[in-house]
Amino acid sequence: MVSLLAVSAVAVPTGGGPAAAQETPSTTAAGSGPTPGAPAGNGTVPGEPVPGETVPGETVPGETVPGDPATTTVPDPLGGSAESLSDGAYGTQPPFDLGSMAVLGAEVRRSRSELAAAQARFDQAQGAIDATLGEFKKLAGQIEDVGVERDDKIASASAAKVSMQQRAVDAYIRGDTATKMIGALGDPVEYSRAGRYLETLAGLDRAALRTYERRIDEMNDAERSLVDGQAALQAKVNGLEAERTVALQGLLDARRCADAYQHASHTCAPGFVFPVLGEVTFADTWGAPRLAGSADQHWHEGTDIMAPLGREVVAVEGGTLFKVGDQGLGGLRLWLHGDSGNDYYYAHFSSFAPESVDGLVVTAGTVLGSIGNTGDAAGGPTHLHFEIHPGAGIPVDPFPLLKASWGTRPMQPQSAIMEGVPSALVTLPAEER
Repeated sequence: MVSLLAVSAVAVPTGGGPAAAQETPSTTAAGSGPTPGAPAGNGTVPGEPVPGETVPGETVPGETVPGDPATTTVPDPLGGSAESLSDGAYGTQPPFDLGSMAVLGAEVRRSRSELAAAQARFDQAQGAIDATLGEFKKLAGQIEDVGVERDDKIASASAAKVSMQQRAVDAYIRGDTATKMIGALGDPVEYSRAGRYLETLAGLDRAALRTYERRIDEMNDAERSLVDGQAALQAKVNGLEAERTVALQGLLDARRCADAYQHASHTCAPGFVFPVLGEVTFADTWGAPRLAGSADQHWHEGTDIMAPLGREVVAVEGGTLFKVGDQGLGGLRLWLHGDSGNDYYYAHFSSFAPESVDGLVVTAGTVLGSIGNTGDAAGGPTHLHFEIHPGAGIPVDPFPLLKASWGTRPMQPQSAIMEGVPSALVTLPAEER
């Protein structure tokens, strides 16, 4: 009996070199003079949809997305205490633009269309695997049937062979040597030691042996054909599994982007991964006031991801590092120019990975350094300040894309997060580190 193979049914464009992006703080929307107190974005976003879930209907800029929570101001885990800036550091920051929180209808429609196409590609890949597995099972059944039939025929032919051997012995004892024996019968009795093979076999017995041998040969040919067919199907399944893996990644990317755009993201890079390993907590503090009433008043241009000191920070997509070093406000900070054309700003590292230098080409998930509170965050909670600059331009709210990437996983309270293990890698099996 042949074991069926087990196949489970489930589940970046090239950019130019780093642009000369401004050091954070950077210019955002058009206007003049800082306007602190702008509203923060959505506090929560529904998690990543499960396979087969329907994406809500289309929206246009300014429309409320069905099921979207009301816009609220989420308490900033850092408040103003950890963002004390040097005098006038954000003096050129323009007023907060409410348009930066708008749902982009065109992007929502495009991402839903891409999601539908990705779902169709995945369904086609899975359907091809299912059909091939059906052929595989059918072939395995045929092999089993051949095995049963062969066993029956071999049993009866073996009995006939024993009978023929006995007849040959009887004929030899009688001295009947009219017909030469077939050597394939072997030496069934003690007198074979004399070096003589039995020489007599009746015509009927000889015909029966030929029939037996022919049937065995036929069964072997049939089995060989079935095994060859099974091997071909196995190779076909292997190829289809590779196609399904690509289709699944495309489907997951499309779902993440559809979710992000539905909740007011203004960008979504293929293959985007969350920038911090392990358990974290973060809130939408886009536009939240900082140091209101002081010379350094400004609104927040990124998302602060709270995590223990030393937690690994990773590349969100493939690309090239630049401006790796100590900037002052951001402390130990770096920029990643992504293959999608987006630039990403990471600030407040406690240390960089040894390989993290200007010009390093990385892939999504490459460890860049460790969580800290350097720069203007000194003395405050350890965290990663993370910004997204589409096309190396003005920043956009990272929260919708970060939340879509985080998915439906619950977040623990900040106190529990900060007491967690410093390294998330040590909790993984060695082969996954």
